[in-house]
Amino acid sequence: MIDPSRVGRVDCHMHYMPTGFDNRRQASGGPGGRRMLGSPDSDGRPGWTDLAELRAVMDSAGVDLGVLLTFPHHATPFRRPDESIAQVISRYNQAMSADLEKLGQDRFVMMASVDPLSGPEGIERLRGDLALPHVRGIALLTNYGDVTLDDPRFAPIFELAGEHDVAVTVHPGSAWPSWRDGARLGESSFLMSGLGYFLADALCIFHMAHAG
Repeated sequence: MIDPSRVGRVDCHMHYMPTGFDNRRQASGGPGGRRMLGSPDSDGRPGWTDLAELRAVMDSAGVDLGVLLTFPHHATPFRRPDESIAQVISRYNQAMSADLEKLGQDRFVMMASVDPLSGPEGIERLRGDLALPHVRGIALLTNYGDVTLDDPRFAPIFELAGEHDVAVTVHPGSAWPSWRDGARLGESSFLMSGLGYFLADALCIFHMAHAG
């Protein structure tokens, strides 16, 4: 159990892929194949699958507690034929929690993932996942395609966060599909992330403020 009185510096933006989840390999990429995680930028980064590696970096930076953020796109590539999107995301949350329980050494907490567009099933799965060990909140993105956090579909998530008195983290999403081409952000990853993230953040904040 984490003692809050002994926590000084917190890193609120860490990523990790649980070892108990489907870390598949494909035939390309040399001997042993290339690890396939839920995101292409995670290939070849030891910290993505090694909590000891993350702790070493935390120790070198004087960080006491790491907050792991989770996203649907880290889970859905490994969806089984008999699973719904809500089910694979819940399985991902459970695998993450199990790793923190077994390997985390009380140095990490996590934000549970949810697909806001998965309807009532996603909300009910999230309700159960909020009771998992080391879960301290809900991870959201600024936008899911053109759907932003002021959409009514997010209201049950915010209400659930209030009921459980947990935090909601918001990570930049991809540039909105409706203006990606018009702003020419698709021409490079620099424009897509370097500018697209800032635009997504700003639009998310303004839309939420406008919606009250």
